[in-house]
Amino acid sequence: MKNKLKTIILALAIAPAVSMLAGCEKKASNGPGFSFWYPFSQASQARILKQVSQFKSIIKNRDGVSLTIKVSKLGDYDSIKTKLEEGGFTTGNIPTMTVAYPDHVASYMARGKKEGDPLKYVWKLDDYFNDPEIGFGKQIELGDDPARDAGEGKDGDFFAKYIDEGRHYIVDGTYSVPFAKSTELLYYNKELVDKYLDHYEPAAGRAHDSFINSLGWNDFINLCMFIREDLNKPNAERLVKYEGSAPKYVFGYDSDSNMFITRLMQQRIPYSAINESKTGVISFAKDVDKEAYDAVTNDLLYLRNLYRSNILITKLTNGDEYASNLFTEQETIFTVGSSGGSDYNAPKGKGFTVSVSKVPELNGNAEYVSQGVTLAFLKNPKLTSEKNLENFRYAWQFMKYITNCDQNLAFCTDSNGYFPVKQGALETEDWDDLTSGDSPSAKAYRCMVNQVKHSYFNTELFQGCAELRTLVGSLLAQALVDETGTAASINSLIDETVRKASANLG
Repeated sequence: MKNKLKTIILALAIAPAVSMLAGCEKKASNGPGFSFWYPFSQASQARILKQVSQFKSIIKNRDGVSLTIKVSKLGDYDSIKTKLEEGGFTTGNIPTMTVAYPDHVASYMARGKKEGDPLKYVWKLDDYFNDPEIGFGKQIELGDDPARDAGEGKDGDFFAKYIDEGRHYIVDGTYSVPFAKSTELLYYNKELVDKYLDHYEPAAGRAHDSFINSLGWNDFINLCMFIREDLNKPNAERLVKYEGSAPKYVFGYDSDSNMFITRLMQQRIPYSAINESKTGVISFAKDVDKEAYDAVTNDLLYLRNLYRSNILITKLTNGDEYASNLFTEQETIFTVGSSGGSDYNAPKGKGFTVSVSKVPELNGNAEYVSQGVTLAFLKNPKLTSEKNLENFRYAWQFMKYITNCDQNLAFCTDSNGYFPVKQGALETEDWDDLTSGDSPSAKAYRCMVNQVKHSYFNTELFQGCAELRTLVGSLLAQALVDETGTAASINSLIDETVRKASANLG
């Protein structure tokens, strides 16, 4: 039976029961242990607390050591970054392990660089991949799988693009690891799409879901224009008639930033880079690459036309409200959103059936953004190097435990659509159970395996890349609502974005 041996081993390891943590531990300890900051929801937090308790029991049984693990829940990813940068690094209020966006880790590294050492606060992880005691594949009691985890190029059995995400910083090496990942998918109202495809000549004789799955961007927009033309008619003259209000838009996009960056990547338009001085570069700036600058201008003008035609709506042009809300209210027919939280795209009640597809790609370049939970390990300058190392080694082992196939799948099950980070997880019975059924999350999982196929891109990580990501999302939204619709006006928006983003580079 799949994964049965590992399950038995783990059960034996934690057999002596210990009381589960009732909440976050409030007091720090000078004894063995570590601290962990995260922003998880209630269900995911309950899972983490359970895993903390199990891990402590394993270490107690194995080493006779009673660990003190201080877990702290903060509001969100940005709250963790703010807490660290606005006092934590100065006072020594620094977790050993933290949830972080990779670009946040880049900021921590840049802070250390300004203080003389880019690795002052951030652990380089590569040396521990093959550590003789705590390396990947060395600790079966933690769920390691020696056959899958260890050896040249195996990298702990993490999916290659997921572990690669943590290798694009200003210093060579690996500085963050994946915990639970997601990407963008296309969700659509199956009943409405079926009705339109019954009248759409290119879909004739094709199974409708298969037809949608096969679409590249241009063909998808042709379908959207066909639907828009029908929606523009009086209800009595439409091919598809509505008893109530018709959709206001054809499709929505939940992340302006992701839309901008993904389109550049798929069109091979330069976005960002790290120069020889280990400083970030905005590659589409006019004075860096005029051809890229003009390509961005043209793309923004193209998207503006889709917005003004009531084909496209984005989060920022929707009053900073998720496009998925429009979708569940049947004000759009398609929506692009994260696979994490897939079930949020399900309408209340039995409104309609949600189908899921890959996002139609540009130029046949089916590469997508990788999102989700990343883990980083931090050093505390207020502690001795010996104490930092002791804390890190226990935190590293905890990371291995919560990313083993069983524990990681359990977390993903509780997190509504996040994808496990180990390849072996997809060979378990629990994965088969998770991906069966007709829920949006089950369909999303199947789509990620069968269509997206881990075709992800990873961008460079440097001081200011987080701010750049935010600013390009704002740029897209401003371009969509721009009244003039001239290249000169769009150029001014790009120039202002580059100016603001450049102020954060370092």
